[in-house]
Amino acid sequence: ASGGVEVTMPPRPASASVHYTLDGSVPTASSPKFGSLVVITTVGTSTVRAVTVRGSEVSSETKATLTVAAVVNVLCGDRKLEGTEGCDDGNAVNSDGCSSTCTVEAGFVCSSAGCDCQLNFYPAKKNDDGKGLCRTQCTPAQTCSNKGTCSAVGGCVCEKNYFGASCDKFTAPEKEQQVVIADRAAGGEVELQLENTTGTSTPKVKLSIPASALPASYDTANPITAKSYPTKVLETMVMTASKKEISLKPVSKVLDFGPDGLKFDRPCPLEMPFNASSVAGGDLSQMSVHTFVDDK
Repeated sequence: ASGGVEVTMPPRPASASVHYTLDGSVPTASSPKFGSLVVITTVGTSTVRAVTVRGSEVSSETKATLTVAAVVNVLCGDRKLEGTEGCDDGNAVNSDGCSSTCTVEAGFVCSSAGCDCQLNFYPAKKNDDGKGLCRTQCTPAQTCSNKGTCSAVGGCVCEKNYFGASCDKFTAPEKEQQVVIADRAAGGEVELQLENTTGTSTPKVKLSIPASALPASYDTANPITAKSYPTKVLETMVMTASKKEISLKPVSKVLDFGPDGLKFDRPCPLEMPFNASSVAGGDLSQMSVHTFVDDK
């Protein structure tokens, strides 16, 4: 038999001891003394009979009848699913779906082939630190407001013009520009004029595409697009690939370049203006450029 059956004895003083028999005979003070575990290895029906003994005092008897259909030595970690084991992946490691005691961990489903994330649980593959597997639940409808999909780590990848951790904020681009690069071998530039200013200089975003930076698969029928969004669209908590949340306070426009899936064979310089007065204390060393690459 696998597992065990617990037989509860009446409360006894600390000075008392429990004595038992397994052969059906009446237990006495001379019967085996109970330690911590009674193992029954005989196939068939056995009756455990026990009494509490303190000095010359013997309590009334407690007994239980057990039927053993077969004797199975269950060993967690041997890759054999036996007895009451919910899984057995051949190791004693936790957080991989099957615990060190061979129980299925939350967020996982296990079979003889191993353990995988339950449907809609992420990340499906281990992070660099090996933790956080299958701990995040994400569904496009409930988590991403039906305006995005779940990423490999369980965060939302929003559709165009939708922002926020749950893709619930719609924001149209302030400015948009399309440029057709007719000759990939020659390259070109994509310029996006931002909001008008009263000064002599109108701020622009300029993406320079060097010669042959566009891949051979580039279709000249698809224009390269540049869009700008107000800074407020990213003033929120952003989930990173390492499952950490960071707070962003943009000091420049939020830019989106397309078409989706476009890649370059060479680095492309990008010029983008920013509001230096928005940087706390004027310390520009605290600034960094955050890029998000995805097909949505």
